[in-house]
Amino acid sequence: MTPILRNPDGEVENFGYKVLTCGKVKLIKEDYSLDSRLRGNDSKESGDDTGEHPSHPSIDGLTAACLLVKTEVFKKLGGFDESFFAYLEDIDFFLRLKALDPRLRGDDKPSFGIAYDIEVLHNHMTTTKTMGNFKARQDMINWWRLFLKHPKKFKFNLDFIVERMRNVSGYIKASFK
Repeated sequence: MTPILRNPDGEVENFGYKVLTCGKVKLIKEDYSLDSRLRGNDSKESGDDTGEHPSHPSIDGLTAACLLVKTEVFKKLGGFDESFFAYLEDIDFFLRLKALDPRLRGDDKPSFGIAYDIEVLHNHMTTTKTMGNFKARQDMINWWRLFLKHPKKFKFNLDFIVERMRNVSGYIKASFK
């Protein structure tokens, strides 16, 4: 369960995310819940590589910036994988959760809960900006960890390699700032 995360400018940060097969995260910024569709807020944009109906994508997970998980579920999954240390550990957690619980793999209903009546201000990347190349390095390493842990989720092709080269490029740029 997650609240609505808002950026300092008031914009919704996301309602969850989709992990694309090329090793990239697509933030779901539109409210795809049934309530939203009834209110007429149904977006017609797609943008992912799954071919799913854009008005109800299968969400792979929720950001761990502010997250409530049942203790029994968290313990059953072994918590966050400490080998990730920082960044992308929430993606690994939710990919493991979806693999464990077949109910979360279906497209007939939203997979994860959103507390629509609770909003939290999220100063995205505020700490990271002070840490030099740390995030870029962690992203570079942790995308490979995700690929090795969840090989069925990704396609090792040119798109995947291009994304990993973007990680290397980001690390090099951050190292010379």
